Amino acid sequence: MNFLKSMAFFINIAISLTLLFGLISCSNFLDKVSKSKALPVKEGYLYYYGDKNVLIYKSTVRLKADSEVFMPPSFKVDLPIGMKFYEINEPADFVIYYSKQQVFYIHIDRDSNNNIDTAYTPDENELDDFILGKLTMRKYKYDIKRIKPSKARRNIVLKKGHASILLYNITPNQFENFLRSAKSFSFL
Repeated sequence: MNFLKSMAFFINIAISLTLLFGLISCSNFLDKVSKSKALPVKEGYLYYYGDKNVLIYKSTVRLKADSEVFMPPSFKVDLPIGMKFYEINEPADFVIYYSKQQVFYIHIDRDSNNNIDTAYTPDENELDDFILGKLTMRKYKYDIKRIKPSKARRNIVLKKGHASILLYNITPNQFENFLRSAKSFSFL
């Protein structure tokens, strides 16, 4: 009889653990499952708050291109909550993926002479050039190049100095939130 009670106890524990892990894996937003308030990322930190996340990138590594040595620019940006995945290809590309195939993409172009902050809706060709031409990332489950833009969604490019921020495939009900975050971008 004790053996049956022990078996029932272990079966209940196994079922409980299976359900717990199933629930955890279903809520796989990076900013929801992290127990810390700050996650170290390449050359910076990603801070989690209740209403937003903040990415601070401060490179301490000098880079060399041909004979020119340069320091990548440091920056800070607020990000919407609900991050699914991020990828950093420093010092140029920072891609943050959200549910429903929404993407917040920051590209730093050190050769840009842009001194005027602008915002505009890119046409389809420019969108393809921006994603396919500038972005060189590793192959992961999340890949902006495999996300087809939806006509029911919004795409916008914000240029702030040497930074271009693409809000890609954003749902109408999230657009203002993403736009507010993108406008918070600043070089440090």
